Amino acid sequence: MPEPDHKQKMLDRNNAIDFAKFVLGSQDYVILDTETTGLRDIDEVIQLAIISNTGEVLLDTLINCQMASIPEGSTAIHGLTKAHLVDAPLFASVLESALPFLAGKTIVTYNADFDRRIIAQSCRINGITDLPALTYKCAMLAYGQYRGVWDERFDHYKWHRLDGGDHSALGDCLATLRLIRTIADSEYGALDFELTAEGYGDNLNL
Repeated sequence: MPEPDHKQKMLDRNNAIDFAKFVLGSQDYVILDTETTGLRDIDEVIQLAIISNTGEVLLDTLINCQMASIPEGSTAIHGLTKAHLVDAPLFASVLESALPFLAGKTIVTYNADFDRRIIAQSCRINGITDLPALTYKCAMLAYGQYRGVWDERFDHYKWHRLDGGDHSALGDCLATLRLIRTIADSEYGALDFELTAEGYGDNLNL
């Protein structure tokens, strides 16, 4: 797709601001983050955190995994080894604890496609077949639209690193919330027409 013109970029930025305001203004949103054994299709969630849109910690736990060891490259990022997980609950138990906080909510994560996949993948690895449908929105894509830097190689807005995250699930949840607050506090850009809430869902694909 061609790079959006200035007006479209401004519309996308304004819709990202709307998204951030909606997240902060409704109890229907929670923020989630995971740490994992890696990025492959055999990897699992080993840390999960969920916070409310006000920053209340709803869940923050390590998770024991099926893998015998955690790859050194992953440990270099989040600092977790198999030894840290010995006394942690199994994924099935954590999922049971997490679902009441997720039911009926929109889950905001920084890179929703990855968290959606790794949670479903961990269910499969752990023999869980009844994961309910969950709704995700991506703060990373919203931030890309907010920044408005076009990536010509991939034909979409550039993905940016999460500023202020510490590569723990809870730390990255809190960093995501801070980022959403920053976006929500921004001024709208001027357009030739007035944005309405009704147009939001059509214009922001997160």
